[in-house]
Amino acid sequence: MISNTVIRQIALILIIVFFGLLLFLNSSTFLPAFLGAYTFFILLKRPYEYLTEKRKWKPGLAASVLLLVSFLILLLPLFFLFQTAFNSYSEGVKQATQLINSLSNYIEMLEKKYNIELIDKSTLSKASSFITENVRQVLSKTINGVANIAVMYFVLYFMLVESEKMEKMFLAALPLNSKNSKNVEEQLNKLVLSNAIGIPLTAIVQGIAGLVIYFILKVENPFLWFVLTSIAAMIPILGAAIAYVPLSVIFFVQDEPTKGIIILLYGFLVIGTVDNVFRIWLLNKLGQTHPMITLFGVLIGLKIFGVVGLIFGPILISLFLLLIRIYSIEFSKAKS
Repeated sequence: MISNTVIRQIALILIIVFFGLLLFLNSSTFLPAFLGAYTFFILLKRPYEYLTEKRKWKPGLAASVLLLVSFLILLLPLFFLFQTAFNSYSEGVKQATQLINSLSNYIEMLEKKYNIELIDKSTLSKASSFITENVRQVLSKTINGVANIAVMYFVLYFMLVESEKMEKMFLAALPLNSKNSKNVEEQLNKLVLSNAIGIPLTAIVQGIAGLVIYFILKVENPFLWFVLTSIAAMIPILGAAIAYVPLSVIFFVQDEPTKGIIILLYGFLVIGTVDNVFRIWLLNKLGQTHPMITLFGVLIGLKIFGVVGLIFGPILISLFLLLIRIYSIEFSKAKS
């Protein structure tokens, strides 16, 4: 016989789950805003504590000043990158189409010359359609991400002003003992720092290195290629080569082989060296994220969040793996 207490408990749990799912499904659009707020909270927590505890500023004033500074230093450059990407979208699609058409003509010439079949013509056409469609989807998601900035700052303000209360609520909400709860918080902070600072900063440094040669060789629309190089640099394994190799191919098909060779050599020797040296230095400062986590995190993040998913995707996967590890530690000890 089930007691009335158990029945009421189950009923209450079902009601809580129902409302929780209802709220989550209808607020999932703002998930990047909450992730962004937490990311900036980790970055601004120490400066906030310095201003309020050492300088004796009022919490509201300290939070407002830090929000303004973060917007000017961090978000304006990102806004510039997004704006350049949006403004250059049609030009980028046009150049991609020209590149694929030029490759198709070049391959067709080789096939006729040597009487061989190198590639099916429909394959390049499908590749062009695939790239265009996926870029459009990513930009669409990115527009929603940019629109979430206002929500992010609204949440961030209260996270800073009520930081102690928020931290206690976070730790209390975790179904773990106090030691493992604190461990989750510390590891999560490290994940946020290594991904939110390490990935974009390394990518921008590579983009700047690429921008130098783009100006020297008088590449058409160099800032577009700077944005493409920076975004490509966030993707593991291939990295910035996703941007400068196609640019080199464009020069070859435009009968400018010297520029094409220079771009390739500069990309592999300079941009690649900048990536390795700067990344190693930064990883020693912030901590390392496994390349596999970064790769799949980027792919999943782009699909869910757009361009901002380049940062949040790896954080989500790292957090998922962290929770699995903490679960194993928590309950293996409980059993023993």
